[in-house]
Amino acid sequence: MKPAVVVVANLTRETEGALRTLASVREVDFAIHVRTVEPPLWRGFSVAEEIPLVLSEGIPREGLRVTGIHLGGSARAKLRERRADLGDEAWISVPAHGDDDVTRAREEGASAVYVSPIYETPGKGPPRGLDAIRRARELAGPMRVYALGGIDVVNAAACIAAGADGVAVIRAVVASPDPVRALRELSDAVRDRSVRRP
Repeated sequence: MKPAVVVVANLTRETEGALRTLASVREVDFAIHVRTVEPPLWRGFSVAEEIPLVLSEGIPREGLRVTGIHLGGSARAKLRERRADLGDEAWISVPAHGDDDVTRAREEGASAVYVSPIYETPGKGPPRGLDAIRRARELAGPMRVYALGGIDVVNAAACIAAGADGVAVIRAVVASPDPVRALRELSDAVRDRSVRRP
């Protein structure tokens, strides 16, 4: 699994419509990462077969075809254990709020890191900037690097140019009045820059 865009969202009454619409989009290289759910909304939630679905640790799978897991917060400490349980091919992502997080994630077997916050993001501390992506790329080895935090269609290409393999977004897609258009534009920006990256 190597999506250009990871749409990260909580499944709530406010986001349900956008997520259900995105869950059927085809021809776009993206994954959906569900962080939290309001239990009544989880029943009946599904995604098209070709769309990777990542769940944060602790969210019930309830018969869903899950492609990977994200170990945030205290679940981050379970990376080695979850890698042993799930095998080498499973997608496991973790947050990386500092360079040491990237090194530890690589050593413990993560598939990907969400390097954040790159740009100004409410409640996430000072932005780390594009240098955080450059350093992460140097430290990551074969592990995928995703830029997270204030990413939108305007700055996504700069993240790819700095070394990110893709972008992870929250508000840029789910809070958009037209989430499908926002997703397509982001995917195009990432793909276009990825083609031109040295």
